[in-house]
Amino acid sequence: AQKTPRLATSSAPKAQSSIGDFDLKVVILDILPLLILLVSFDLIATEREDGTLRLILAQSVSLRILLLTRAGLRAGMVTAFMIAAIMCSSIAAFPMGIPAFEWL
Repeated sequence: AQKTPRLATSSAPKAQSSIGDFDLKVVILDILPLLILLVSFDLIATEREDGTLRLILAQSVSLRILLLTRAGLRAGMVTAFMIAAIMCSSIAAFPMGIPAFEWL
């Protein structure tokens, strides 16, 4: 008699829906990159279209510093949003008997 291999299952709680499992892995792998693209798609395009990019760069600010500053601020916004989302979901999971941060 051969034994069939069993797949390891995660003990983390998952929300079932009509589209599949929804857990922290889905958020990090699927939603986070989309959120980063959504937040950072327009770093300098508006200034270039409006003609104000030349005015900004004329004030002794390099394009590299401008891009890094704007990208850093937007990355901070995404990080703050993700921390807030994790905290809210932990608070919401507590009444269901799931200890805080165990599901991470």
